Amino acid sequence: MRDGAGVIAVVVGIAVALAALWVSKNTGADFFVALTACGQSAVILVITGGIAWYNSWKPSTYIAVALVFVYPAWWPVLDSIANNTFQYAIASPWWASTWFKVLSELALIGGALYVIFGRDYG
Repeated sequence: MRDGAGVIAVVVGIAVALAALWVSKNTGADFFVALTACGQSAVILVITGGIAWYNSWKPSTYIAVALVFVYPAWWPVLDSIANNTFQYAIASPWWASTWFKVLSELALIGGALYVIFGRDYG
């Protein structure tokens, strides 16, 4: 690996670990679950950014499409927060339910489709 690429990889790795630490400290999620979600999000954002750059997407299109692919990576974080916070109060909070996750993913897909195909630029 070239020296510049190695430095960038180390900086990105440290940034991902710090983001995971911040998420786990502020939400009560497990650190390794947050680290996995942050790592997956970084990879998805880089891949989506490359596709957006190649296709000359507007920033709003990039954000909408990236959210569609990044959001499922955070579902285990929601489960971790629910298990650590509401261990004895209730079985599972509404925001950690499968219905909420799937329907919010469908809403994100609908929003991305609207941003890509539904806007009138004329």
